[in-house]
Amino acid sequence: FAPSTLGQGATTKTVVAAGTGFQAGVSAAVSAAGVTISSATFVSANRVDLTVSVAAGAALGTRNITFTNTDGGTSTSTNAITVGAAPSVTSLSQATLGQGATAEPVTISGTGFQSGATVTVSGIGVTVSSATVNSATSISVILVATSTATTGTRDITVTNTDGGTTTLAAGQIGRAHV
Repeated sequence: FAPSTLGQGATTKTVVAAGTGFQAGVSAAVSAAGVTISSATFVSANRVDLTVSVAAGAALGTRNITFTNTDGGTSTSTNAITVGAAPSVTSLSQATLGQGATAEPVTISGTGFQSGATVTVSGIGVTVSSATVNSATSISVILVATSTATTGTRDITVTNTDGGTTTLAAGQIGRAHV
């Protein structure tokens, strides 16, 4: 299975299942609550692509996946995927950003950040021009605010490469000053 680990909050991640004997029309089901397989796409007798989502509050740990062919044959892969912890955001080095700000550095502190994690800011007029994961507990971002950025608080979302995601609601990173 690739990837074999998905983070809490992962939505619509493609997981490639390699094996033998898959048939067109194969279906797949997961063993426990919190993980959903919304589709199983037959690629070949040796490969099925699964569309998988993980609830934000899904229990950590491994899950079994059962495949059922159209002829009724079944196979269960034990410990097929693992649900890993979502990242968390605990603080921001700067909580305000003025309208028209360019290249404003902000450090996001938290836990569970993975190399390649992305950062987004809600609302209109504030964008992340770059994000660099410094460590599992620190991400450096550069923010840009247009001169007409909507004033008010913003949500900050960090998404790991395994799909695990967290949002710091109303993180105030985008409070623009007129």
